[in-house]
Amino acid sequence: MILALTLAACAVAMVAWAAFRRGRGRDARRLPPALGRELRAHKLECLGEPQERVDLELRLLLGDEPPARDASIIDSARTAAPRS
Repeated sequence: MILALTLAACAVAMVAWAAFRRGRGRDARRLPPALGRELRAHKLECLGEPQERVDLELRLLLGDEPPARDASIIDSARTAAPRS
């Protein structure tokens, strides 16, 4: 009886571990690309952060490809909140 319960617990643990590993391998994007473009524009234009740092942060959030620079978002950010 104890052996059967031990084997059942090991089987459940192995299935849970396999499901966890499989889920981690899937696309782990956390932000939609449009929001990533807006965040990139904000960090570059409003906060003045270095481009390499922004690209690294967004690559970690969005995956391998950093969002492309969208001139319309950057222009609207410049006109909406002028610096003092």
